[in-house]
Amino acid sequence: MAKKEGGGAFAVAQQIGKSLFLPIAVLPPAGILLGIGSSFTNPTTIATYGLTGILHPGTFLYGLMQMFAGAGNAVFGNLALIFALAVALGMAGIAVSIALAPISAPLAALAGIGLAVGE
Repeated sequence: MAKKEGGGAFAVAQQIGKSLFLPIAVLPPAGILLGIGSSFTNPTTIATYGLTGILHPGTFLYGLMQMFAGAGNAVFGNLALIFALAVALGMAGIAVSIALAPISAPLAALAGIGLAVGE
């Protein structure tokens, strides 16, 4: 079957829609990381659930929760960049998942590492 050549508005809208799939797919994991990390580093939550023995500043688990929150914050903090790159690369015909994975993963990793070393 021959591919239909068409440059209509629907084809452009469909191409933009395809390029937005990956940035939208990144949001739920980032939200989960941010939610879990922020809630378990909140002193009120820690005291309410009686977790002061295992979750306090200086423990490994507290640092892990800070890294979760930092990774989620990195994605949400750079959301405009992620969406702009996704649309630009998607409209250029480049596979968005191939192009954005090397960008969004280091952003989250750098934020987590920065929190781990105390920056």
